[in-house]
Amino acid sequence: MINMQVRGDRGKPVTRAQGGLEWTDLFPALDPVHFPMLWALNPYGDAVFNERQVPLLLAELDRLPAAYGGT
Repeated sequence: MINMQVRGDRGKPVTRAQGGLEWTDLFPALDPVHFPMLWALNPYGDAVFNERQVPLLLAELDRLPAAYGGT
């Protein structure tokens, strides 16, 4: 699952969420030109997205192919 946290200016969590998207080995095969936010994820580390990147990540999740867990 993809777990998310929103942190305030001082780095403390403001809210948390867990997405229904399971990690798949297909993510590294995504085209980094069309899915740069998802392509950058890896199952072993944390990823940090700033407030300008979050809308890009959400748009990528909306157009994720069914083979990757999208609709």
